[in-house]
Amino acid sequence: MARILSLFNLIAYYFYLHRFLRKREFRADNVALRIAEVPYALKNALEELKYYETILRSNDIPLPTIQPQLERKKEERFYITTLVSTHPSYDERIARIMAIVDMYRIYELN
Repeated sequence: MARILSLFNLIAYYFYLHRFLRKREFRADNVALRIAEVPYALKNALEELKYYETILRSNDIPLPTIQPQLERKKEERFYITTLVSTHPSYDERIARIMAIVDMYRIYELN
């Protein structure tokens, strides 16, 4: 019984930690949006990071660059990884940033 309870506590801890870290990442995005002079600067930076990450994952590199020696695993379609990832995906963050910027623009017009 104690093992089952400790396993349940461990799973609950990981889900709480996952939620906490993702919230913290979104809060960091909110702060960056507030201090950035250009509203879509963070969005553009995230899109660029996403672009370069996809280039590094593929073998077709358009320009000669130095590739890191780190061997990355190919992206698997196993959805449990998105459940336990500590950072939201680039697409999720970009969509949220666009919504926040649009909300600010609507607020400024009124």
